[in-house]
Amino acid sequence: MRKIQTFFNSLNDQELITSYGKLLNTLKKRKIIRSNNLVGDLGEFLAVNIYNSRQDLTNLILAETNEIAYNAYKKSEEDIKFTIKSTSTNMTGIFWGLEPKNSLMMRKYLTFNNCKISN
Repeated sequence: MRKIQTFFNSLNDQELITSYGKLLNTLKKRKIIRSNNLVGDLGEFLAVNIYNSRQDLTNLILAETNEIAYNAYKKSEEDIKFTIKSTSTNMTGIFWGLEPKNSLMMRKYLTFNNCKISN
């Protein structure tokens, strides 16, 4: 990471601004971000990847970007849906399942620190 910081520090203002656009294009090509909501897309990508990397957590699939009520669903049961909320502040993001009406809603409050979850 120091090499990356050194590289960015070596750029003039115009080069730095241009590199931001190129970074966004690369993130879109890799489907890390899928809309113009950078913070939300990064949060969804990180949450799904972290959940899918752990055996003790539900495997998730990202929903299409045009879904209004949820961002991901359980891989083995598409009717179990999740919404993922991210912030660009030091506040904790929220991640909860959209359970059937009148059920107890499962909620997980997550903080991403260097792409790790702490409960």
